[in-house]
Amino acid sequence: MSLITLTAPSGEFIDMPNSFSLSCKIINNMMEDVETDESTNIKIPIPDDFNMDSIEMMINFFTKVYELKVNTDNGMNISYLDYLLDKEYRKEYIKNYTDKNADPPHCEKLVELYREYNKKLPIQEEDMDIDEDKDKEQKTYLTEFLNMDKYFNNKKLRQAVMLCITAFIRLGDESKVNEIMNAIMKIIQDNQN
Repeated sequence: MSLITLTAPSGEFIDMPNSFSLSCKIINNMMEDVETDESTNIKIPIPDDFNMDSIEMMINFFTKVYELKVNTDNGMNISYLDYLLDKEYRKEYIKNYTDKNADPPHCEKLVELYREYNKKLPIQEEDMDIDEDKDKEQKTYLTEFLNMDKYFNNKKLRQAVMLCITAFIRLGDESKVNEIMNAIMKIIQDNQN
C-alpha cells in the first residue's frame, strides 16, 4: 500500500501505519479513486478542528492494541483486532472465552491501556471562553478517539476502545463502570444527532 500522510492546515503531518490506514473506510474509499503504486506518498488533509497531538495519540493507541497477538485454535498467530472482527474467529472467541466466562486474552494489558488513555484531555484555550460549554464534561483521550473516528470510520479502532473498556469493566473498579457506560451512551447519542 502507498504511504498515507495526514496533513493539517498548519503544515504538520503524520505518516499513518498501514495497519491503521487499511482499517479506515475513508482512506480505502479515497484510495479507490486514485491510481497509485506502492511507492506513492498520498497526502490527506484533516479537518481544521482536529488536534494533531490527539491524532498521533489515537494512532499510537490503535497500534498498541493492533500489535497484541492471539494464538488461534488452528495455530495461527494474528492481531487481536483481526481475531475479533473475523466471523470464523469470533465464534472461536465466544467458545473459548465468553461461554467459559474466562478473562479474554491480554486483559491486564488492555486495562493498562485503558488507564493510560482514559485520562482527561488538556483544556484548549479556545474552549475556556465558551459559556455554553461550562457544564460539559471534560473529554478523555478515548472519547476523543471515538469522536475523531466519525471522520476516519475505523471499525478496528472502535473495537480497540471497546476491548479496553470491557477489560476494565471485567478487572477494574466497579464504581467506575457507570461512568464508562454513561460516556459511551453519550457518544452514541451524539453520533445519532
